[in-house]
Amino acid sequence: MTILFGFPGAGAGVHVFRIWKEKLGNAIDFQEIAYNKTYGSSYLENIKDAAERSATLVLSYNSNEDEIYFFGHCMGAIVAYETAKLLATRNGIFIRGLFISAFTSPDCPIEDGISHLDDLSFAKEIQSHGTFPEEFFINPSILKLFLPRIKADYKMIESYCDKDHYALNCPIAGFFGQDDGSVPPESIRGWAGYTTCEFLKFYFPGDHYFYYDHQEEIIERILALIDDFRREETGQAERSTAMEDLIIKLLAETIEKEDAAASWNSETDIINEIGVDSLQLVRFLLKLEEQLDITFDYDQLTFDDLATIGTLAKFLSKMTQK
Repeated sequence: MTILFGFPGAGAGVHVFRIWKEKLGNAIDFQEIAYNKTYGSSYLENIKDAAERSATLVLSYNSNEDEIYFFGHCMGAIVAYETAKLLATRNGIFIRGLFISAFTSPDCPIEDGISHLDDLSFAKEIQSHGTFPEEFFINPSILKLFLPRIKADYKMIESYCDKDHYALNCPIAGFFGQDDGSVPPESIRGWAGYTTCEFLKFYFPGDHYFYYDHQEEIIERILALIDDFRREETGQAERSTAMEDLIIKLLAETIEKEDAAASWNSETDIINEIGVDSLQLVRFLLKLEEQLDITFDYDQLTFDDLATIGTLAKFLSKMTQK
């Protein structure tokens, strides 16, 4: 099953996704993640807590066999990223694609936040954004009821800044407003460092809230991208298999154990199982450079890249694509 999880933005509920199930039809199962749904006077305090809650919700919906994608708008983009990171590092579950909308890369701090404003000034500011219904501001009782939760969302995202740069093993596609002054081009480029695959950018007419006028176009784009990602995965798998065959051949030649090569596979540990020593490893790397017409950056190459035949094959496949 293919599941697309939707993460709403700051102060917003899952109602922002009301047309998604209809537009996606039977092709994709769409599930909203109400990570910021709270009761009483208790609110989430940071993005990590939101990711914890979201991961629990995702795990309740899917099995390990499912093909999972995330879409997050505004603050939801960061929560989606942190949830994907948590699922990968803690649960060994990897999403197949991350779609983000109207937000800077995780390492860009928000310097002009509004959560510190008094309630009246804060209400006027979010009213100017045009994403909340006017009835919300006309009725003081409604405003008093919901304002603390919305303010807590803004405070949560304004206090977030990631410096770990954990890279997801999937493509990231970003959707942005052409006139969005809060997400300038220089604040978007950093997303490329949060994926080991490609980072794609798509611009739409409008400001920070372009999403509300272009949902159908975004949905169509996501469907097309999922098809592209699937084709790319198939191509990568084919290239990786061919690369594994080459690695096995060159390793066997290097250590002069052609007979042993029949028992090697993707999971075979190059150092500990095959027993390649330092001199043999140097000769093997030089053979790879010659065969593939590449040059390793030995300052960046690590033993993690050389851990197994499969790991090295993936590393080389990406390197030879550039």
